[in-house]
Amino acid sequence: MPLSAALTLYRNLLRTAHHYNSYYFSHYIARRTKEEFRKNRNVSESAARLLLDKAEVSLAVARRQATISRLYPREKLVIE
Repeated sequence: MPLSAALTLYRNLLRTAHHYNSYYFSHYIARRTKEEFRKNRNVSESAARLLLDKAEVSLAVARRQATISRLYPREKLVIE
C-alpha cells in the first residue's frame, strides 16, 4: 500500500477516536493508534501491508463501537 493509503487510514482512526462519548475510550484509541503507527514506521513493504490490513479491521471495529457508544450515552465526567 502506498504511503497515502497509510496516512488516510491513520487519519480515519484518529477521527473515529473522537466519536466516542467516553473520554477514556476516545483518548485510548487515539493513543494506541499513534503508538502503533510510530512503532511500525520502518517495516518492510510486505509487513506494512499486513499491518495496514489489520488496522483496517481495527478501524471497522472502532467505528462500530463508536456508534454503539453514541446510542447509549453516559453522563459526562468532570474532566470532559
